Amino acid sequence: MLKTKIVSVVGFKKSGKTMVIESLTKELTKRGYAIGTVKHGSEKHAVDTPRKDTWRHMQAGSKASAILTPTESAFFITKPLSVRDAIAFLGERDFIILEGFKSLDTVARIIVLKDAEEVKSLSNGAEIAVLIPPTIDPVSIKTDAPKIRIDEVEKLADLVESKAFPFLNGFDCGSCGYRSCAEMAQAIVRGAEKASKCVYMNEENVKLIVNGKEIPIKGFVQDFIARTVLGMVSSLKGVEEPKRIELLIKNGDLLHE
Repeated sequence: MLKTKIVSVVGFKKSGKTMVIESLTKELTKRGYAIGTVKHGSEKHAVDTPRKDTWRHMQAGSKASAILTPTESAFFITKPLSVRDAIAFLGERDFIILEGFKSLDTVARIIVLKDAEEVKSLSNGAEIAVLIPPTIDPVSIKTDAPKIRIDEVEKLADLVESKAFPFLNGFDCGSCGYRSCAEMAQAIVRGAEKASKCVYMNEENVKLIVNGKEIPIKGFVQDFIARTVLGMVSSLKGVEEPKRIELLIKNGDLLHE
């Protein structure tokens, strides 16, 4: 299965983040990659167009709406989604570029500066590049990350190709030897670790979700659950070579026996 690599582009308002994402998307697409993007908006940001049909559906009480055309699709949902959920909606992509999400510390980061002092508040140790406008002297930027001009898109794409990595789950289980996923992300960026060391990175055969929250389960437990359920389902009449099984258990009397 394709392991999508994630990179976030962070900076303060009017720093040029959208321009950077536009240029980076064009360059990576030119190199043959499939790209997806996710933008972090403010709480008051309207995602649908007022008085359009889908907006009217939602105003009437619909909790979700969609518009499908021969070339495009758009979905509007009246609830917040996590970054991981949003990425899942985008399907299989080589790279997902995030705009914003300053608090996210489990993915590679690109910092876009307006002035030299901003690097202190935007750095989290996982930055793979610091983009500098012509008005700033690179010497004045205190960082160990590569410093490149904001218009050097080919250099930036090279760094994304070599440094970006798949989303770390954020479970902070410690099984990788690091105290947190954020600490491991920093080690990956430094080149001291590989993302594949995450015990959950390559173990997606079984996913356990309880009351809407994903519960981390390690390899041997996944294997036990998978073998048990597959064995029972395969013995049922009418089942032929099950490739994917989804099991839903509602909280009824059965769970209290």
